Amino acid sequence: MFFIIGSEGFLGKKICSLLPKNKTIKISSKKVKNCIHTKIFKDIKKKSEKWIKKIKQQDTIVLLSNPGSINFHENNPKKVLNFEKFLERNFFLKVNRDSNIIFLSSDMIYSGKKNYYIDNSIDVSLNNYGKSKKRIEEKIRKYFKKHLILRLSKIYSQTTKDKTFYSEIIRNVKRRIKLRLFKNQYVHYLDLRDFLSCFKRILNKSNLIKGTYNLPGKEFTTRYEFGKKICSKNKLDKKFITAIDMNKKKIRLPKKLKMKTNLFMKINYFPKYNI
Repeated sequence: MFFIIGSEGFLGKKICSLLPKNKTIKISSKKVKNCIHTKIFKDIKKKSEKWIKKIKQQDTIVLLSNPGSINFHENNPKKVLNFEKFLERNFFLKVNRDSNIIFLSSDMIYSGKKNYYIDNSIDVSLNNYGKSKKRIEEKIRKYFKKHLILRLSKIYSQTTKDKTFYSEIIRNVKRRIKLRLFKNQYVHYLDLRDFLSCFKRILNKSNLIKGTYNLPGKEFTTRYEFGKKICSKNKLDKKFITAIDMNKKKIRLPKKLKMKTNLFMKINYFPKYNI
């Protein structure tokens, strides 16, 4: 069985679409139809929730839930720490630790001060979002032998119905709303189709692939240049895209997040989509 924690988020829904319905248990902190409503991220002091007790050694947990955006993490450090504390107390300490777990981490755990980062690179995170992801990574390694941690780059979808950076650019430019995008922060952009293809192969090899891996996209550029590419492809006016300096933002962000990985060799799939 697959237990998807955070099944109602954007990636959660996409991942659930890859799985057979009769082998998928959806877990959400929201009250949603056909989902188990969980309170593991709250300060509850009771026995394990029933669904946690049902997780067996051969099952796979996919952990997607997080407290919020980068801005939320910066503005609410205590809430973030509580999220981590309750996750450990209400789930990690109560679940079958011989089960498989996949955690979607982030490239934000890196400082961006190195030329590139390989799988398992150790670095000092610059912001609370990265620090939180890193702490959760450490707890997962502590409690689960059969763990897979994926450090994701920025995921976008060229399907405009999906709410990603791609559709946000198109929607705002069509409304003639000016966008201010970083001109000097370089990151990978991973097409959703590539992510899902990778993830499907990972699930098929869930008993074989363990450890920590980067998951970079084919595109490596600035948000400003990426925004201009989106406009060009969709024949939109680039004058609504303005370049700004990332150093003017209050939150500390990595400047260059170049990643390399051995994961693509292991699953025999390499990203092929770009703008």
